[in-house]
Amino acid sequence: VVTGASSGLGARFAAVLAAAGATVFAAARRPDRLEELAGGDARIRPVVCDVSRDADRVRLVETVLEHGGGFDVLVNNAGTPGSVRAEDESPEDFAHVLDVNLVASFHLARLLAQAPSARTKSVVNVSSVLGLVSGAPLGGAAYAASKAGLVGLTRELAGQWGGSGTRVNALAPG
Repeated sequence: VVTGASSGLGARFAAVLAAAGATVFAAARRPDRLEELAGGDARIRPVVCDVSRDADRVRLVETVLEHGGGFDVLVNNAGTPGSVRAEDESPEDFAHVLDVNLVASFHLARLLAQAPSARTKSVVNVSSVLGLVSGAPLGGAAYAASKAGLVGLTRELAGQWGGSGTRVNALAPG
C-alpha cells in the first residue's frame, strides 16, 4: 500500500514497487490521477481513499486483504502542507494537518500490524527534514509538529514491533 500515490514521491514509490514486481494498492483522493498512474498496469490497483477518514482507511485495508492476498508493506506518504505562521493558523487547520500527516499514519500502521501475514511486514513513514530542524521563518508549525511526531511514532513502533516481524522506518526528504 502506498498512500498519497497520486503525485510526487507517492506516485514514484508506487511505480518503482510495481516495476519490481509488487502488487501495489495506490491510495489517494484523486481518482483521475490514480488511473493515470496505473496506466493499465495490473500491478497498480487504484483505491480512492482520504486517509484522514477512518472509514476510508478501514475500506482500504479491507480491499487489500480481499483482493491482494496480504498486507505486508505500507508506505505512509500521504501528507498535506501547513505553511502559515503559527499565530495565523486556525485550530481546525492545525488539527487537519496532524490528522493527515500523523494520525492516519498511526492508524494505518496499526491496521497493518493486525493483518494476518506469513511474511515480514514493513512500514515506511515519509516524514520531512522539517520534522528534525526548524523551517522558520517560513512558517508551518502544524507541518513541522506532524512530521516530528511521525519521527517519534516511527521510533516507538520500531521498538514495539521490531522483535515480532514488523520493521518500521522513516524517510526525511528535504
